[in-house]
Amino acid sequence: ADRLSKLGFEFDGKAAANDQRYQKVYDALKRYKELNGDLFVPQPYVVPDGDKDWPEDLWGLRLGARVNAIRSQGTFVRTNPDRKVELDELGFEWDPPADGKKRGRK
Repeated sequence: ADRLSKLGFEFDGKAAANDQRYQKVYDALKRYKELNGDLFVPQPYVVPDGDKDWPEDLWGLRLGARVNAIRSQGTFVRTNPDRKVELDELGFEWDPPADGKKRGRK
């Protein structure tokens, strides 16, 4: 740990927890895209419990709410521009489709 400290790594528990949460969301987005072909995650979407298509550590993740927070509040990306680049490369949808709210309701 000393060597990492000298390299400027800060062992800040809060930052580490944030990194872990971000990594989970990123992994879930990647998997969501593999399964669905896009990243238009509906707001109520939760990674299904017990679904073998998903890694177990992602089960129950409120992915739709996380996506919404990233879009509306800049969660995870506001303080870390590298993550925004990562999400861009993944094809993250920063704006939900305009018809998203109307879909299925006439």
